[in-house]
Amino acid sequence: MNLAFRLEAMTKAFGVGIIVAPEVAARLAASDPDGQEWRTRRLGMVRAKGFPEAVAAHELYSTHSSSHAEWQRSDWDAAVDAFTSGDWAKAYDQLDSLFSTDPAGQCLMRVMDRTHRTPPANWDGSFVPEPPLTEN
Repeated sequence: MNLAFRLEAMTKAFGVGIIVAPEVAARLAASDPDGQEWRTRRLGMVRAKGFPEAVAAHELYSTHSSSHAEWQRSDWDAAVDAFTSGDWAKAYDQLDSLFSTDPAGQCLMRVMDRTHRTPPANWDGSFVPEPPLTEN
């Protein structure tokens, strides 16, 4: 299967419109270096069905309709770094205090909540995102 298709299937779990692979994020950055039209933000290392290696997922968004505050970019990156490195206490605190209403932040918190905010013994920084539970 195509990686783009697998990443698109993760948009619901992250609550974002478009997820792209690192190569696409890099091309966009090169074509719009000042981020006038498009920006990306890292979502973490994901395991896509049918792909043996984890891939860095990036949300793609328009600067004209973004709900992301640019001044919080370094805080977001720090939370994703803490999550990926396994410092889940720090990651959870940052996500909960700064990004509790952000659907992508909620996705990362769901991953941590699955194991009571303790990384699994075999944690390698990658995960399969899960969509929010739906109410019947």
